Amino acid sequence: LVIVSAIDIGLPLALYYAIRTVLPDVYALLISGIPPFLLVIVKFIYKRRVDILGCLVVVAYVVSAVVSIISGDARAVLLRDSCMTATIGLLFGLSLLPIRTPWFDVRPLTFLIGQQMYQDAGPQVWYDAQGVRHEMPVMDWLWDAVRGPGRYYHYLLSAGWSFFLFAEFIVRVVLTVATTIPVDMIYLSGTIMTVIVVVTMTTFTIFTTIKLRRLGGKWMEENDYS
Repeated sequence: LVIVSAIDIGLPLALYYAIRTVLPDVYALLISGIPPFLLVIVKFIYKRRVDILGCLVVVAYVVSAVVSIISGDARAVLLRDSCMTATIGLLFGLSLLPIRTPWFDVRPLTFLIGQQMYQDAGPQVWYDAQGVRHEMPVMDWLWDAVRGPGRYYHYLLSAGWSFFLFAEFIVRVVLTVATTIPVDMIYLSGTIMTVIVVVTMTTFTIFTTIKLRRLGGKWMEENDYS
């Protein structure tokens, strides 16, 4: 997490302030967006899996690069980050909709991210009172077996991410479009907001994960007869 945060937040900020002394803001902003772009590509090559959020980063970077170079407007690059924030916030929000079909159920985005993280982990195994062995993927076990708390925390987490990301998006757009604040100050302010949102929600995510593990452990004590 520390390494990813450094590449996504710290390195772009350092690059921007280093490059803007020799190049116009529009090019400094575009170059500062390269590290997160490369991180997405490296993840894809290494894991051989398509990351939806990563694809959004790539598309947003390419589109904003073309628009910015054509227009020469550095604020168009700043709007790239705002649109990315809004899109991710929208995905978190849409994942809260209670949609169930014969083919799939819509589940909170934090649950889907957890599924991806635990994809290579072993299943949760337990034995019932008759000695019958059961196993389920960890995230499905938390969702279907632990049920109430497991689902509640994921809905709460996804709602939190959606709210804070949209709040950040609104502030970014207002600063970019409706003010005459210099580009470098808007970029710095946006980075600070991103850090606050990520640190706040990551802390809350860690807290709820610890709580869920304790609830899962309690469930195993009550239901595992191995």
